[in-house]
Amino acid sequence: MLTNRQKNILIFFISKALFFGIGYSLILSKNNNSWLCCVLGSVIGLLFCFIIKTIKKNNNDLIQTIKYLKFVGIIIKLLLILFVIAIIIVVIYTLNKFIGTYYLPHTPHFIIILPILLICIFMSFKDYKLLAYLIECLFPICIFLLICSLISLLFNSDYSNIDINLCYYNMNTFKTTFIFFLLSASPLILLLDIKVKNNNFYNSYIVTSIIITIIVIFINCTLGPLTRLYKFPEYILLKNIRIFNFIEKTENILSMTLIIDQFVLLITSSIFLRRLLLNKKETN
Repeated sequence: MLTNRQKNILIFFISKALFFGIGYSLILSKNNNSWLCCVLGSVIGLLFCFIIKTIKKNNNDLIQTIKYLKFVGIIIKLLLILFVIAIIIVVIYTLNKFIGTYYLPHTPHFIIILPILLICIFMSFKDYKLLAYLIECLFPICIFLLICSLISLLFNSDYSNIDINLCYYNMNTFKTTFIFFLLSASPLILLLDIKVKNNNFYNSYIVTSIIITIIVIFINCTLGPLTRLYKFPEYILLKNIRIFNFIEKTENILSMTLIIDQFVLLITSSIFLRRLLLNKKETN
């Protein structure tokens, strides 16, 4: 069972993870009012949080619920397995693409993927208790790096690139809103298998959504129309950071928060998948 603090930290990591290499580039390439789409997507995400809270309040054991539903439970289980496998594939592909492009450009891809797979397999045989200890250790580091990044970007952004037209709506606005909702709220499905003391997901989801929206605004302000040219605009954004106006080339350190998000989501998905396949109950 996770404490309320551990649950909030886990939501902080997994709700941001799918935006790395996917969400930010999609949101900023499809709509000029990207910040407004983030706000609308957050509202829909809160409704999804209410659904997750209701499900966990009625039954806090996903494995037993699937067994009880029999044929319908088999279909639900199959859909959940496909969903988790899709997340794992996307995360591994994104990490491989990012590390192979910016960190280890001359390293064969299988050498990059192999350690990620080994970590994934190893952590899948551990329980959520180890994951809880891990995220509590990583959380202060990520918060410190995030605050340093945001403070620096606050004074190095061109705010004239922000579109504040609230009356501009088209089909891309609805698509972008749905993309934000899907990428930020869908990982919360992984919490269905975790026993928590408090089923309230609203506060942590709202805070995470605000952080994502702020990052989207800074990317738009800093890169402007050039955003559409980059696969990882969030990493390119970090290249523009100058701490105290003279410390540069810090993007590889600051980008560790992006990689940690990916690994936490990968580990959570691996544990969830293993428990679905083996029908294993959570142990206290």
